[in-house]
Amino acid sequence: SDLPSADEFTFSLLTNPEVLEVNQHSENTRVLLFDEHFAAWTVDVPARAEKYLAVFNLSDTDRSIAVQLPELGFPAACQIRDVWQRADLPGTFSGIFAPVLPAHGAGLYKIKA
Repeated sequence: SDLPSADEFTFSLLTNPEVLEVNQHSENTRVLLFDEHFAAWTVDVPARAEKYLAVFNLSDTDRSIAVQLPELGFPAACQIRDVWQRADLPGTFSGIFAPVLPAHGAGLYKIKA
């Protein structure tokens, strides 16, 4: 991308401090789910009981991507933050987190107990 000519939305994504935090202060990146329709990756936050979760809809239609929170180490209710939107999702989540993503869309979330 040509940064000097990037639109405001693109620039806001590239300079989002929460996204930069994922890039610069995470460890143990691993694939959680993968098939021809979707993918999910997770990374640990060092020295904290938090994780980042990235989900990708690889299909041509809107899709719910279900992630088992206990598999990530969250057996009880947890809070989830939409990193790109810089907003906490309402309520708490337990068991399954299943964001609905548009075709070829992606989501980036921070999960904490």
